Amino acid sequence: ELLPQRTHHVAGIGRLRRDLEFLRDLDLRGQSISRQTPMLLLHAADDRIVAPVLAQEAQQQLSGARLTQLEAGGHALPFTRFRDCHALVREFLHGLP
Repeated sequence: ELLPQRTHHVAGIGRLRRDLEFLRDLDLRGQSISRQTPMLLLHAADDRIVAPVLAQEAQQQLSGARLTQLEAGGHALPFTRFRDCHALVREFLHGLP
């Protein structure tokens, strides 16, 4: 049976909170990827959730990663800069061997 809309909304907020706390506490630094995997990291300089220095650190720790930083777009680049992301991903994929 479906939960009433109001109860469902409250339950969704609780799950969102748990998921955000999980991400906040997740620390993968020091872990390595065993093979060189091509990766494209897209980041906006004005992201208020992930600082640019963390994106740069991720690039350094991930073999084969390419970081592209856009000046603006916040934390949700695929939504705020869809066309730019599409073009960058397409270019990245076409450059793969």
